[in-house]
Amino acid sequence: GGGGSVAPPKTIKVGPAPTAPKAELSLTAKDVMNDVKPVLLAVKELRGLLEQKASPDVVTARCRDIVASVKVLDKKIEGATGSSAQRKKELAAAFQTFRGNVVSMMTGVRDAAKNDYKDKAGIDSTLEACNSVASTARGMLGVVQKADKAHADAMATYDKALAKHKQAAADAERKNKAALEAHKKAQAAAAATAKPAGGAAGGGPPPAAASASS
Repeated sequence: GGGGSVAPPKTIKVGPAPTAPKAELSLTAKDVMNDVKPVLLAVKELRGLLEQKASPDVVTARCRDIVASVKVLDKKIEGATGSSAQRKKELAAAFQTFRGNVVSMMTGVRDAAKNDYKDKAGIDSTLEACNSVASTARGMLGVVQKADKAHADAMATYDKALAKHKQAAADAERKNKAALEAHKKAQAAAAATAKPAGGAAGGGPPPAAASASS
């Protein structure tokens, strides 16, 4: 008889662990700052050259440095990856604005130097462009900072979910172990109670059959 069998406990299963969120942009604000800084410094120097009425050669040499720095930044932004296509678009647009400012400023200073700094209106609009460079650089940084913050928030949510998952997995393991222990005990108890009964019942008939046959 199946008196000795006890149904095994149901195993508590825990779902899969949460996956870590990917960064919206592979660039951090720090990365961008590192490459924007040389451009901003060079722009500041170029503004100084404009105010000092520097010679066209000096201006051209400074512009060459700026172009090289902007290229480095361009490469970095072009190569940016990440989970957010939207953020990448925003960054590319902010960079185009920034680059446009830098280019118009360089053109303005070069023209001013060529014209012996006689064109007052041209110089004023070039100074305007100088001022815009810093604010458009901030615009670029702003996009990257937004991406940084979004990722930090997503990571915080993920950390909480991961902790919850680990807790649930530990609880399940503990409960499953306890259930298995209890099952083993129940099985042992069932086996113990089944034996004497089986012995009495099973032990009975053979001698009776033997006495009948004799």
